[in-house]
Formats: sequence, C-alpha cells, structure tokens
Amino acid sequence: MDWKLNETIPQEWQQDNSGVYTLIYRTDKKSSVSKVRVDIMTTDDKPVQSFVGNPEDLRKNLMKYMAQFNISIEHASYIGAGIVKASLLSDYVQD
Repeated sequence: MDWKLNETIPQEWQQDNSGVYTLIYRTDKKSSVSKVRVDIMTTDDKPVQSFVGNPEDLRKNLMKYMAQFNISIEHASYIGAGIVKASLLSDYVQD
C-alpha cells in the first residue's frame, strides 16, 4: 500500500439516531490535574447518566457505555474532542 496525503474537504454534520447528546465540562477549574464530567442527556433534556474522571479513563468508560445507543463514529469523535477541550480549558462547556 502506497502512502498518500489527502487534503480534507468540508463535511456537513450528519446527526445520528442515538437519541442522546452530551454536556461536557471541566469540574476542577483551579487544579493542575484535569477532571472532566460528561452528562448524557435525552433529546428532551432528561439526564440518563453522568461520568467524571481523568480524560483518558473517561473516554474509555464513556464509549463502552454509549455503545448501547449506537452512536455514529462522527458523534463519538465529537464527544472525544469535547473531552480534550474541557481537559485543556478550565472554562470550557460543550452543550
């Protein structure tokens, strides 16, 4: 297989049918060790489950749990990006 560098093209968001969305934010705004919280919500804004922890463990536990909702790869990567942003930016909130 030959290596090739592909330039990306703009893509529209493709909403999946998971029926959930996430609220993502950092819980320890003044600590040097980042802890992030993810609240899983139904589309009618009812809480389903919440997770809190360091970004790496949070991502792994969250993806295992979220598998039951059949989230798309795009949705999973978007959640992962939100976890990273929250771990780096003390005032970040993704809703």
